[in-house]
Amino acid sequence: MIPTNMVTSRSEKLPTPRPVPVRSARGIRRWFLRGGSVVVVLALSTVAWLGWQRLEASRAGQEAVRLAQQGRFRDAEPKLRLALKYDPDNIELLKPLAVGLLRSDDLAEAELVLTHWCQVHPEQAEPYRLRMDLRHRSAQRVKLVAEQQRLKELALEDGRRVIELDPDDDSTARKVVWLCLASGQFEDADRVCRRYLPRQPDDPELLYLQARVCHALGANAEAQDLLNKLLSRQPQFSPGLLLLAVLHYEADEADRAIPLLRRVIAEGGGSHKEARYHLGLALARAGHTEEAQRVLAEVERDNLEKDTANPDKTESLAVRVRRAELLFRSGRVDEALASLQAVLGEDSGYAGAHRLLASYYDQKGEAAKAAEHRRLAGRNGVTR
Repeated sequence: MIPTNMVTSRSEKLPTPRPVPVRSARGIRRWFLRGGSVVVVLALSTVAWLGWQRLEASRAGQEAVRLAQQGRFRDAEPKLRLALKYDPDNIELLKPLAVGLLRSDDLAEAELVLTHWCQVHPEQAEPYRLRMDLRHRSAQRVKLVAEQQRLKELALEDGRRVIELDPDDDSTARKVVWLCLASGQFEDADRVCRRYLPRQPDDPELLYLQARVCHALGANAEAQDLLNKLLSRQPQFSPGLLLLAVLHYEADEADRAIPLLRRVIAEGGGSHKEARYHLGLALARAGHTEEAQRVLAEVERDNLEKDTANPDKTESLAVRVRRAELLFRSGRVDEALASLQAVLGEDSGYAGAHRLLASYYDQKGEAAKAAEHRRLAGRNGVTR
């Protein structure tokens, strides 16, 4: 039997349990309110911070536009980019950034900005117009013929979009015709040119372009009529004189081509070097062999000197085509043909080689081959 005093003493030593505190509804509400206030304050601070950043970006954008208008693009560019982070589709910011990059010759960055501009504002002609010029400029800088052609075709797509959105843009319409010619899209070039020529029937450039298109399509009689109309108004229009001389030469009328070519050379404009080459060919065909050899030798010497000073594939090919012409004149036909095939093996679109082959097959009476080479030559124009 356990003694009573043992039980009592043991129970006295046990600790008394503490009551668990119970929060009142008011206390819980107060605790939540304190925690919620912190969240609200943080949220409001974040909103205020973002609002302040947007406000600063807006101010930076306004300042950037002002700087760009003053011609201070280097100072404007970082502010434009900051503002565009918060307002990426803002035309007032995209335009000065794109134009500034173009003027700075940063074509890769400019194309990215212009492409975004085209995407967010597809109804506007201006970004397509600017991108067309950019892509054409890029094409003139690359050496590979395939890459040149790719860029020209992209430029042509933009040009077509421009005149679709802005049918009164005659300047871009002319560029579209040039690009169609360069891409061998002669029917499209003809369609655009005939659409715009009635608006300015006496415009010398449009008359010349329509003549170029007709020549590329084999409509030489119409091309000659257009050139006669053009030259009756502007008798010293050198590109028109040169093309008319080429038409006479292709029609085996070298005697009519020679005085036209002498006029182009006497003018000394941008067409005179090409005219000297064609003069040499026309003199040779007309039987003025000694003068033809002298003229072509001078052309070849000039180009060889240019090659030495600044090697360039196009000039080297031009010299080889001229040599092939002299081989034809001297009766060494097989050597001439082999030389031209070698040129086309390096550059299948080289117009000078195709023109010479067209002339050769014309003389042989092989009209189909002559027409095909003339078509290929037309893709790159008279001056290549």
